[in-house]
Amino acid sequence: MSIHKRTGLLTQVKNEKGIIPFNNGPVIEEGVNNFSEFIAKQEGNNIIICSVFDRKEHYNTLEWTIYPTGIIKMQVNYFPTAYFSSLVGVNFSYPEKQIKAVTYMGDGPYRVWKNRMEGNQFGVWTKKYNNTETGEAPWIYPEFKGYHSNLYWGVFKGDDHSFTVTTTSENVFLRLFTPAWKTDQWHNYEPIFPKGDISFMQGISSIGSKTQRNETTGPMGMKNIFYDYEKEPARALKMVLFFDFRPSPQTP
Repeated sequence: MSIHKRTGLLTQVKNEKGIIPFNNGPVIEEGVNNFSEFIAKQEGNNIIICSVFDRKEHYNTLEWTIYPTGIIKMQVNYFPTAYFSSLVGVNFSYPEKQIKAVTYMGDGPYRVWKNRMEGNQFGVWTKKYNNTETGEAPWIYPEFKGYHSNLYWGVFKGDDHSFTVTTTSENVFLRLFTPAWKTDQWHNYEPIFPKGDISFMQGISSIGSKTQRNETTGPMGMKNIFYDYEKEPARALKMVLFFDFRPSPQTP
């Protein structure tokens, strides 16, 4: 694993079998990547790479912990930029053309929106990649792309590799790529997605209907609300992810 010396972002993942094209993260959405002044240290058998906290300029922090087993922990403490946010979480890059399937523990098998959370069941689900657009042929359901709620872990299966991501944070949404942009003459149905390709979100967007905009569908149709004027570390949002990039990652 390679980490950018200045930004702290994951730049490359490589194991004995070759490169895993998962990188360019964590990028905060909607927020700023103001991680800075990284230091590396050793605690016991663990290697820790972390940024410093500065309430004025570098109030978002990133810490990587590399365990002797090869498991890697990422912790981001962050503050959304605005009082109202359509999206809250962190993004990574991964080429859509290489994904084959995802097996995850969470609510499924269908995708969700902030104001359309009902109808799924908690369990372990396997979804093969498809490019289905709702209501359009080919009729391959459930749709692969979108937000999936209540994530515990996920195994991402590529064409010649796989890797596992586990989280100890509660109420995390797994975002898988971006469906094609859709709208209508009244701008009611406009799905909003973050940058990047695979995301781990703590706040997602709502969606409108044929006759209503999302913000008129009730409280769940409103944007996410979180803001801390003092940038107090104890009140920061926290995202914790564990990555297993070993040649044969284990299902948690």
